[in-house]
Amino acid sequence: MRGKPWVLAMDRTNWEFGKTTINILMISVIWNGMGVPLIWTLLPSAGNSNTKARTDLLDRLQGTFSDLKVASLMGDREFIGDAWMAYLSARKIPFILRLRENQHVVREGYDTWTIANIARRLDKGQKMIIKSWCRLGQDAGKCSPFIRLVVMRLPTGEFLALACSSKPHRALASYRQRWTIETLFANLKTKGFNLEDTHITAPDKLSTLLAVLALTVTLCVKTGVAAARLRPIPIKKHGRRAWSLFALGIGVLRKITIREARSNNRIPPTAPVIETSC
Repeated sequence: MRGKPWVLAMDRTNWEFGKTTINILMISVIWNGMGVPLIWTLLPSAGNSNTKARTDLLDRLQGTFSDLKVASLMGDREFIGDAWMAYLSARKIPFILRLRENQHVVREGYDTWTIANIARRLDKGQKMIIKSWCRLGQDAGKCSPFIRLVVMRLPTGEFLALACSSKPHRALASYRQRWTIETLFANLKTKGFNLEDTHITAPDKLSTLLAVLALTVTLCVKTGVAAARLRPIPIKKHGRRAWSLFALGIGVLRKITIREARSNNRIPPTAPVIETSC
């Protein structure tokens, strides 16, 4: 990925341990269709992140990678706000952010309507791109940043509405990649390392554990990519891989570890090998 603009996703994952709420804000990079953790912060309380937490995290990322180029930053409905989008625009970071259906949109020459009203005539599967630049918020003023608006009615009937800084015709296809950070959280938790089972609540210790897991996730994905080059992952009828690069990589690494341990007489040759389903 050296020299190439990065596609980033920002999201939160949280869980409860006793009376303690663990709330992690993370930025991942999308590589080979997988989410790889880059940087994170533990929020001091439950609930959504605020603009300062997000900007501080991006500042840390840009401080770590001084030559960082961002192709786009994607976020769910939590990551909306004038100050936040103005920050991204000022730093020339392209963004694609999901909006709520009740979000008001200001367009020159039109009444201020919600997204649900603007797109009310769309049938399932249909999409629309608002031709003019828009501002968000019922009382949006001249200080509110301009955005382009794309709306699609999903098969469920709800709207997928995206605010993007540029290239609205590519926004829907690009936004599908945001799901990789959800898959990343699953790999850190129930589908991989059971992070939620830790009894660690001290922020510094938990952040250290996350650093170890971030390196491990990266190793698993890179191993999966290498293994898939030697033996491609089967494609199912729905067009997706039978298992992920992460699952392939972690399976390969487990087999290597067991083989090395047996060759060094650390475990008996008759010990059972627990296979993981991909």
